[in-house]
Amino acid sequence: MTQDPALPAELVAIVERPGPARLPSDCRARPFASADGSPAIAVEAAPAALTGRPASRAPGTEGTAGPVGPDRRAVAQAALVRQTRLEGLAEVGTVLPVAGGTPVPPDLATFAAANAPTLEDAFGKLRTRSQYQIVVTWDASTAPARFAAAPELAQLCRDTPAPARAAATGALARRLGDGIAAQLAAAVFDAIRLPGDPDCLLNLVVLADRTEHDALETALERIDGIWTEGLRIRLIGPSPAVSFALGQIETLSSDRVVAAARLLGLDPASPFDPTDIARARRRAVTLAVRAGAALPAEIDRAAHILSACGRIPCAPAESGLLPVLSLARDGPPMAALPPGAEDMLSEVA
Repeated sequence: MTQDPALPAELVAIVERPGPARLPSDCRARPFASADGSPAIAVEAAPAALTGRPASRAPGTEGTAGPVGPDRRAVAQAALVRQTRLEGLAEVGTVLPVAGGTPVPPDLATFAAANAPTLEDAFGKLRTRSQYQIVVTWDASTAPARFAAAPELAQLCRDTPAPARAAATGALARRLGDGIAAQLAAAVFDAIRLPGDPDCLLNLVVLADRTEHDALETALERIDGIWTEGLRIRLIGPSPAVSFALGQIETLSSDRVVAAARLLGLDPASPFDPTDIARARRRAVTLAVRAGAALPAEIDRAAHILSACGRIPCAPAESGLLPVLSLARDGPPMAALPPGAEDMLSEVA
């Protein structure tokens, strides 16, 4: 855990209930108490350096002025360093990953108090679960022959124009992807469906209980059996749940707290009571809806800021720098699947 204290440090993750496992060699820990009083550590490290040759310019622009950033390989290498650190921390305790570039809050006790519900929600969700990515692709050139009896392809003939044939194959791909997703849904706690390339049937990031790993493997084996020579299935993980709960910390000045109070119609000089905040939020949302203003997200953010401020033992105007934690995810939960999607695989098997 050696690290030059003069080097800039970023917060890598917050780990609850750390065990005896060693931290990655380039990380160090700062202990504090988590939301429920159990031990936790803030893990920090020097930012992964973006080194390497400069990114190449477009032909004919070599002499133009302007900054040139690191090349893609350097960015990929920095991402790999960060991911390796997070995977190493998975052996230490329950990991809440934090967005890159986040400075370590100087007062961890204030941070924990201000953000107690967010920390509690995050660790409650992550404590027994890991993230996996599941990518299923197919051989689109031979798929029409394998699935010729499928409703999308059954009416095709030798004279069917290429665009119509491609559209029919695409419709089958979407329905087959829905069927695969339905088969996996029973083995996961949460899922985010991501876009994929044209040969991708499903690109799914899932949050699964560690006890469900065997069920996940069984479902993937069943899916592979549909067309063993034509489907390619990749299971990536387990890893910390970066796609489902990525911590983002914004350090706010007292001016931001005052602005949040005024948005909700509260007195910035008075203590923030949770009941008053909830009532003010409902009133502000109602007024925004009536006025046709697109403010609900700003109103929710203001309520979140004031709630965090209300948990620390100081008056709003004296709060100084307030570290406010929020959780981001890569997308909304997977949308409800069409009726009968779970039967798709048995139809084409």
